[in-house]
Amino acid sequence: MALQHDLQTPQGLLIPNGYIVLVSIQWQKGQTHYGTALPWVSKEDRDAGREPFQVPIHVQFQYDVESSENILQQAYAALKAIPELADSIDV
Repeated sequence: MALQHDLQTPQGLLIPNGYIVLVSIQWQKGQTHYGTALPWVSKEDRDAGREPFQVPIHVQFQYDVESSENILQQAYAALKAIPELADSIDV
């Protein structure tokens, strides 16, 4: 599971179809949960072990245990709720 979205480096370089992967979720029952995602230039770069190209993307969300979506799906939905990632596609 990952997201694909055009991204911009801190130096202003546009990365078309950047590859964003949720790499950790910190959770505790009844608390706000935190997810950390990292952006790579492509899936191939990530699979090859290359470093992500910019700082992590952090997100906070509430895990709904009654939802049909698991915690990972809910964390990706929270990422897509960030305005800069709103039109990301699931890959």
